[in-house]
Order: sequence, then structure tokens, then C-alpha cells
Amino acid sequence: MFLELGWPRPVLQQAFFENGVTIGEVDFWWPEFGLVGEFDGYVPYSRGEMVRGRTPGEAAVDERRREDRLRAHRDVRGFARWMWSDLAQTGRLESILRAAARK
Repeated sequence: MFLELGWPRPVLQQAFFENGVTIGEVDFWWPEFGLVGEFDGYVPYSRGEMVRGRTPGEAAVDERRREDRLRAHRDVRGFARWMWSDLAQTGRLESILRAAARK
């Protein structure tokens, strides 16, 4: 879909580090824009192997903290999240990416 929208090919599963420690891997990374892209859904907060003993709420808070650390990384200038429902709406993914890339 990215190529169809005229976006360059992203780096997949890019790791980011802070003081030599991994702070997270992101689904999509466009270094030329400093843009992180994350494709999400409800699964990370509902399946046992994904929450690893945490409640869904705790898993969501941990993900928010991870996102905050990634947003603060010196190379990250924008952060975009989307879900399956966004892909079903014509133009929605492009709007999300463009809005995040402008920040």
C-alpha cells in the first residue's frame, strides 16, 4: 500500500536504542522522514502470550511508555499508528502518514 500511495519502501522492524539498550522495535521506519509507523489492533492487549502475565491495561500502559521513549529518540520526528479499520477507508492511511510526517 505504501508504494501505491507513492511512499518510499520503509525499513521493517527497525530497532531503536537509548544508552546502548533497546527501547523498542518499530513495524515501519522511514529514515528520510524520521517517521515511525506502527500497525496495531486489539491482539496485543487481549492474547495471553502478548500480555505476558500483565492485565490488558498494564500492557497498554507499557506500550504507551515504549511509544513515549521512541518519540523522544533523537532520530524520530513523527509517529503514526493505524489499524485494520483505517486500511478499509480510502485515503485514511495516507492522511495518517502525512499528518505524522509534518510534525
